[in-house]
Amino acid sequence: TSSLWAFYLQQLPKSEDYEKFHPLMANRHDLELYKDLPTVKSVENRRRWVRERFKALGLDGHFDFVDFWYAYVTYISRAYGITVGKTWVPAVVPLADYGNTALRQNINARWAYDE
Repeated sequence: TSSLWAFYLQQLPKSEDYEKFHPLMANRHDLELYKDLPTVKSVENRRRWVRERFKALGLDGHFDFVDFWYAYVTYISRAYGITVGKTWVPAVVPLADYGNTALRQNINARWAYDE
């Protein structure tokens, strides 16, 4: 692959990895089993919201929603919240995936910024 991002993208969790731990990738059986928990309602609302955006953007018929959902979960699980002006926006810092994979006392980076 000739993309400059190929190595980074290959390091990201696969859909099967997320299915083992990420609430947004919970299967129908688990959602039904835990339906009384507030997290399940949040997952269902988020799925509905993303599907609505998917259709509103005219992506239905051009892309598979399952692939789009995986991409969304990958993105949102890596996004940091930053404030631009007075608006909160998500931002992704690919290098951050390689930092702080240890216990707090052994972290290899501390992130901060000044406006």
